[in-house]
Formats: sequence, C-alpha cells, structure tokens
Amino acid sequence: NLMKDSLQALRRPMEIYWNNARLIFSCNDLSIFNQVPAIKSRCVVFQFKPLQPEAIEKRLRQIAMMENVNVDDGVFRYISKKAHGDMRIAINMLESYVNGGLEINEFELELGI
Repeated sequence: NLMKDSLQALRRPMEIYWNNARLIFSCNDLSIFNQVPAIKSRCVVFQFKPLQPEAIEKRLRQIAMMENVNVDDGVFRYISKKAHGDMRIAINMLESYVNGGLEINEFELELGI
C-alpha cells in the first residue's frame, strides 16, 4: 500500500526532527493511521464537522473576487451544495469550473442540484 509505505518513510524524520518540525496531515480516512501505530502515536487528531453550504458559498465568492473571475450566482450555490460540507472539494470544483473542466448545465443550476 503506497500510503502505508509513505507513512512508514516518515517515521525516521519525525523521530529526528521532533523538536523543531511540525507536520500536518489532512485526510478523509483516518483508518490508514491504524496501520502505522508509530505515526499515530505521535499525532493529535482533530475532526471537523462539515461546513454549511452558506459558509462554503461565502468563501467561494471571496476566492472568485480575489482571483478576479466572474462566476454566476447559481454556480456558487450549485458547488456549495455538491461539496457536501468539504471546502477542499468546493475549491477544486470552482477551479475546474473556471478552467473549463467542470460543466454545469442550466437544468442543474435551476434545480440547485
């Protein structure tokens, strides 16, 4: 398993640099850490609740404004619902939409699905 091997490779650097380096892991599935107890024992787990669509939509609008891109209101609503509370997914969807990789048809926008 590539992920398990990657985590195993981190053990030694974590042991050597424990006093002056902090690592942050971000994942959707914590079970991988159960496979590498030496890594898990050195970590503190923070679990976050899904964000509300309104919070996601607000942040997406800020990003679009900062990046100076024009996006229809319906697209913000659509993405904020489709992301299911995950800001990372929402930002990736917005980027795909702006770059032409995500197509949203008018029917989906009208229904907000």
